[in-house]
Amino acid sequence: MHISPAIQNPDVRDVFSALPKAAQAHLATLRNVIFDFSSNSQQVGKIEECLKWGQISFVPYAPKSGTTIRFDYDGTADRLGLLVHCQTRLIDDFRHEFPNAFEYEKNRGLWFSCKEKLDLDLLKSFIFRALTYHL
Repeated sequence: MHISPAIQNPDVRDVFSALPKAAQAHLATLRNVIFDFSSNSQQVGKIEECLKWGQISFVPYAPKSGTTIRFDYDGTADRLGLLVHCQTRLIDDFRHEFPNAFEYEKNRGLWFSCKEKLDLDLLKSFIFRALTYHL
């Protein structure tokens, strides 16, 4: 797997640094997945890492192949969420295929515990679908 570049955006770096270590570890793994797709898939292309609504976000921009993926952290439940634009069918489709794999939030996100091992195969599938949604 490709190792993602260092976080360049100081605002993103600040949000990442404020997360608990387990959340940082999961986010770092998923960040590597995103940049791996960006580097190795002609379909995905370039990714901008930024903050949207205070959340670490990954925006496909050259080409505009997919929808933005945002990460959210829920400290009350110690869980991370992958959020996408609510007008996509990504969450509904994924919920239909994998009804018990994650906790789903309406049509905008899927959530998983920071205390458990990542289901990396399913999360890679979801991330790829999001990054290529407009194709």
